Amino acid sequence: MGFFDFLKSKNNDWKKTLVKDLVMLTAVDGDMNQDEIKLVLNIAVNELGFSEKEFIGLMENLGDVKDIYPSDIKDKIDYIKSLIR
Repeated sequence: MGFFDFLKSKNNDWKKTLVKDLVMLTAVDGDMNQDEIKLVLNIAVNELGFSEKEFIGLMENLGDVKDIYPSDIKDKIDYIKSLIR
């Protein structure tokens, strides 16, 4: 069972929001290096089910991604754990 399995049953908006949040976390120090980008790409493709092309599209249009967050307390905790990872 993968760390992000709880999101597999969610719609793509949740997944897009998580990718956006992960990208923002990698950029918070003012420097997104190749290793950080590869890590987020790996999570997006291997754990969330995006294709590389979809990931690139997300990266190019992060401002268009709507912030869709969980309302259920268990999902909120899982989401936060995902960001901490």
